[in-house]
Amino acid sequence: MDTTPFAYEYFIGRRGTFAAVAQDVAAILRAEGYTVRVQDTDFPAGGQFVADIDDALRRSRHLLIVHSEGYQDS
Repeated sequence: MDTTPFAYEYFIGRRGTFAAVAQDVAAILRAEGYTVRVQDTDFPAGGQFVADIDDALRRSRHLLIVHSEGYQDS
């Protein structure tokens, strides 16, 4: 049994122009009672993006990726 205390159930990763899709997925999950972290709303403006991604990955139980050609290319 995993006893690691995660702050979030899901971190939603995306690239490019798919912010609206990521927000829609987050809204659905939140409506079902899950805790969700999304870069568009949960990362501080002017923050350190790589450190913020690392923190989100470490503190979230699951990773969902809004996959696109741009995501694959990055």
